[in-house]
Amino acid sequence: MTPPAAPWTTVFLATDTATGRSFAAPADLPLLVAAEHAGLSPLSSCRNGTCRSCISQLTSGEVRYRVPWPGLSPDEKAAGYILPCVACAATDVTLRFGAWEAFE
Repeated sequence: MTPPAAPWTTVFLATDTATGRSFAAPADLPLLVAAEHAGLSPLSSCRNGTCRSCISQLTSGEVRYRVPWPGLSPDEKAAGYILPCVACAATDVTLRFGAWEAFE
């Protein structure tokens, strides 16, 4: 169960294309945490944007980061990759958790 957002927090809709599940994504909560609150189990480790184990691909929408420059190259950012451990929804988003498979 997703905990209620603070009354002043905007809540967006996030959809994981890998599972087809949608979940509430409060603007002040990293997407990884919001997904976990909804019962999803995306791969993760450091939770600070450096290990890249949670790398995912954003296919629509926008995110904002809780850190100035997460552990992504400019090319990865341009290709739509995000680190949901430090990325918060800024709009409704569609993403694919587990996009690290593209790097193997």
